[in-house]
Amino acid sequence: MLRSLKQHWITGAGICLLMMYGIRFLFARNPAEQEETIRTFFNRMVQFWKLKVTIEGTENADPTQQYVIIANHQSQMDIPVLYHTIPVPMRMAAKHQLFRIPFFGYFLRHGGFIPVYRGDKNAAIKSLAQAKALFGKGLSVFIAPEGTRSKTGEFLPFKKGAFVMAIEHQKPILPIVLIGTRDVVKRGGLKVYPEFPVRVKILPPIPVEGLTYSDRDQLISTAWQTMSEAYKEGVKNV
Repeated sequence: MLRSLKQHWITGAGICLLMMYGIRFLFARNPAEQEETIRTFFNRMVQFWKLKVTIEGTENADPTQQYVIIANHQSQMDIPVLYHTIPVPMRMAAKHQLFRIPFFGYFLRHGGFIPVYRGDKNAAIKSLAQAKALFGKGLSVFIAPEGTRSKTGEFLPFKKGAFVMAIEHQKPILPIVLIGTRDVVKRGGLKVYPEFPVRVKILPPIPVEGLTYSDRDQLISTAWQTMSEAYKEGVKNV
């Protein structure tokens, strides 16, 4: 009974925070105010959930630089943790179905988040144009290159979208490795398990200056290998 009441209280409090910061977000006058609102909301949620989050490599992320940011995808907790830890103003590319959710989809469009349509060439071209607009506002773009959550924690093959975007706009890739988020929120569930620690490793940026579309596969291989090795090393030291 007490456990059920506690879970309902946590859910209700989370919805109240979302509504409060959602309204503030809608009335933000510029991307900087939107960014502050997003980060304040997720910082509050991480504190509310009592997550144990440590971060390494902040010196590798320059808040004044625009990147294509990539990270492994482990759970629904990835996004809150990324906004809580990565000191770079950013917007995210998200599956287009999320933009159809009432109210939530409007928030995403209002904030300049980019819908991802798998296998649609015309939509991919439009996404590149949206990314250009975000870069022009001093923002970076985050994409989960695996495209879906890993069931085991082992890295899935990377899709090319993030790397084509980086090459097209000549923006360095900022690789992020997440460790432990899959334990905090289990696959298919919503309950938060704050007793599991989370580690965020910001790796050195991967330059793309001078690269062309024909270099995309080598760039993908380099990023996958670097991040996979960092993840395996991090899991060993947990």
